Amino acid sequence: MFRHPIRVLGRSCWVGGELALAALSYVARCAFRGKAAPIARAMWMQHCARRLLRAFGVESQVTGTIPSRGLLVCNHLSYVDILVIGAIAPAVFVAKREVKHWPVFGWFATLAGTLYVDRTKRSDAGRLAEEIRG
Repeated sequence: MFRHPIRVLGRSCWVGGELALAALSYVARCAFRGKAAPIARAMWMQHCARRLLRAFGVESQVTGTIPSRGLLVCNHLSYVDILVIGAIAPAVFVAKREVKHWPVFGWFATLAGTLYVDRTKRSDAGRLAEEIRG
């Protein structure tokens, strides 16, 4: 099935190690920040996304300037896109409510400060808009 099972095992261990290191670095960088927590979480996410992309062997190339304010709205094509966007700029993401309950990834998304929207309730868009404004 895999042509290089040792490489796959090694890369898997590397990614697992990066996830464990990300959890530990969260405590040092974000856990006790108080009102500065959203900024600290965005910076933590950027740092971890860069490390994970390196572990996955993904190189990104950015053309043009990256916005420093406002909303960056996109419909991503894969889950790697989230890491790429998170790696190029400190950001807070918006995700569907179900993501919060995904194993491992939901936990990390919550640590990163992801805002969740319930797409079954129209009124939730107003609540989310207020959270984003804050």
